[in-house]
Amino acid sequence: MSASKQSHANTIKKAMLVKQMLDEHYEAGNQSKMMAGILRTKISKVYPMSYRTLQRYLVIAKNQTEKTATQLTLF
Repeated sequence: MSASKQSHANTIKKAMLVKQMLDEHYEAGNQSKMMAGILRTKISKVYPMSYRTLQRYLVIAKNQTEKTATQLTLF
């Protein structure tokens, strides 16, 4: 996704939910709990998508968390 293009609010929300699901079930080194396996067994049951879409959502979620971390607050 290009840096100049804004994501829709619902896409950002879905990306954050998908990232949360991935974080709950992901284990590095465990073949059955790698990203593709979790996509197939857990995420696609709720949000049908391809592996490439999963990667795009993870980039959106990462950019969103970076944006909120650098955003100033009033109090």
